[in-house]
Amino acid sequence: MGKNNDKRYRRKSQRGPREKKDRNGKGTWGKTINLENKKLETYYTAQNIFKDEEECKQFMDAMRKPLPASFRIGSDVPSAFRDSLMKELHDHTSDVTSANVDDKEIRVSLDPIKF
Repeated sequence: MGKNNDKRYRRKSQRGPREKKDRNGKGTWGKTINLENKKLETYYTAQNIFKDEEECKQFMDAMRKPLPASFRIGSDVPSAFRDSLMKELHDHTSDVTSANVDDKEIRVSLDPIKF
């Protein structure tokens, strides 16, 4: 308990393996992420919700796919600031029509969704 147990106050020699940085002092940004999770697979398999092994494999493959990036600008944001954000977002994304994900070219839709 107390200040000494807080991860922020640990010396580098006391840090666990997840807290270490690479040689450049940077974290894991840009590194390949392992998308295998045996505990998750075991959990869902134990639920007996799949008709067969193929359906289970399709489900696990779907779970490994990346989710799309999105931006939500709430209605509580003042309209002048909201309009400025929308314009800036549009200016930076208006020429984007496709993206390369896992060496596959996909079409990108950057249209606002009305609620």
